[in-house]
Amino acid sequence: MDAVSGKTFKTVNPHDETVIMEVAEGDAADIDIAVKAARKAFDEGPWPKMPGTVRLRIAHTVFNSCAPSRGSVFKCSRQRSECQPCVRAFCCT
Repeated sequence: MDAVSGKTFKTVNPHDETVIMEVAEGDAADIDIAVKAARKAFDEGPWPKMPGTVRLRIAHTVFNSCAPSRGSVFKCSRQRSECQPCVRAFCCT
């Protein structure tokens, strides 16, 4: 998706400094569009109508797919039970 401004920036491989690709450079206008879309999806989509247990199961799936970076992203200990508040904050409203 292009940025509203049309601006882009280059993503560079840090190893050899070759350009990997050019990506959209988002700004406040792009954030406003994204927030409105997320709000509409939340208000009109299936998420708020789902039972909390289903939302939690989905959140666990997303959480587990991030396993390689989980320690740095979620700052969780090795005990899975201590990671649940991170997941609950993601899925509970």
